[in-house]
Amino acid sequence: MKISPKFNLSLSVDSIEEYKKTLMEYKKNLPQIACNIANTLAEEVGQEDNYPVQIDKATIENPIARMYTTDSKYTFQEFGTGIIGSNNPHLPAILSEVGWVYMVNPNNFTKDGDYLWRYEKDGKWYTTRGVPAQKKFYNAVENIRREFPNIAKKEFEKYK
Repeated sequence: MKISPKFNLSLSVDSIEEYKKTLMEYKKNLPQIACNIANTLAEEVGQEDNYPVQIDKATIENPIARMYTTDSKYTFQEFGTGIIGSNNPHLPAILSEVGWVYMVNPNNFTKDGDYLWRYEKDGKWYTTRGVPAQKKFYNAVENIRREFPNIAKKEFEKYK
């Protein structure tokens, strides 16, 4: 007997026992289905147009896949920096909760009144007004939210 939203169940002991057995088999597969969904979302959907990321795959013991980076430059690219980043804040309520600050130097500004920031890289000094938020992790999460029902449906269909 296949599991589906529509099923016929006759009122007999054999039919009920068969359906019970099918449900137990289906229940046994749920942890693997959850892992498959989590891994597919992290590996395929979450990496589209994203920074280089590391993935911790889901397992039966820990059915949570994790996509992340430990490189701080991608944090700056995600949220933006300086006056340019502050003009288009990325999730401002959450940023303020975690203490993110758009660094602007009030002692340096252009003739137009924009703040400048100086930084050193490889022994040379550069001036910047900052960079806009690229929001690649945010967009990856939105892709995952959008694709979750489709991926889940495909995974469940494999176990029908």
